[in-house]
Amino acid sequence: MRGVFNSAYACIYEIPFEIKCAEEGVVKSAIADEGLYGQGFEVIGECCDRAGAFVRIRTDYGYEGYVKCNDVILYDDCARGCDEGNIQDIQGTKYESVQVKKAVVDILSEPFVASVRLMSVTRGAQLMCLDIEKEKKDEKEKCPDNQYVRVRLYDGRCGYIPGSCVEEYAAPLDEEQIARLDEEKLRESLVRTAAFYLGVQYRWGGKTPLGIDCSGLTSMAYMLNGIYIYRDAVLKPGFPVRQIPYECMKPGDLMYFPGHIAMYIGNGDYIHSTARAGSDGVVINSLNPCSTLFRLDLAESLYAVGSVFT
Repeated sequence: MRGVFNSAYACIYEIPFEIKCAEEGVVKSAIADEGLYGQGFEVIGECCDRAGAFVRIRTDYGYEGYVKCNDVILYDDCARGCDEGNIQDIQGTKYESVQVKKAVVDILSEPFVASVRLMSVTRGAQLMCLDIEKEKKDEKEKCPDNQYVRVRLYDGRCGYIPGSCVEEYAAPLDEEQIARLDEEKLRESLVRTAAFYLGVQYRWGGKTPLGIDCSGLTSMAYMLNGIYIYRDAVLKPGFPVRQIPYECMKPGDLMYFPGHIAMYIGNGDYIHSTARAGSDGVVINSLNPCSTLFRLDLAESLYAVGSVFT
């Protein structure tokens, strides 16, 4: 059985509870990740009907955890239909998969700003849209002052979203496809995507412009470019990031510290999401001791550099 996340962001927990007790009885959040609206997953545990129940899942980017059943929609593969690249066939109707590129955007009941807001979604959310160019043309004829496109929500409702707020879904690439990409352009795109989150607050387990943690930032920067890396701040076999020598580090490569991860952006600088007081979110720091952005603690604890370019 498979499913999709049916809220703007759904918490993914380490255990089937919202909190856990750490050492000395300290209560901590059990949140490990967030699933964005429309992202898919495989069900690997049972889900009961009682209120507040959890189901164990494995996301399409390989992360396992527990989600609340009321935050997701589950379906049999046969009920879903089939996928052909970025085209989904659901009950005989073909939809194009798109992803949200704006930080936050509203889905409206009609193609004008004063219509009813059905829900809000964040960057990285996956939506189903009828032919975008056709929809833009049709809606422009109805409402010349806008360029809304019509999307289908996973609960069956339809709504409208500005066409400028979505882009073609970046389907996950395998290693052979990654190797064929223009390396320089991909590195530039990775850095640019990470920079979209500058100033966003630090949120434990977060992965949206409402709040994001260190590995949420790096994994989203790669995911939005069609590359699924491991969600946590470690190098893990089976994922496309490989360790490389420090002296080979280039923009877009990943920097690993104990319990932390950052993206190198060039000239000795890196972007990361940090809970350090005074930063409290996504900032740029430096490995250069002469820079005002220098952080000695991270410069001294960097233990590995990883890259998808090998």
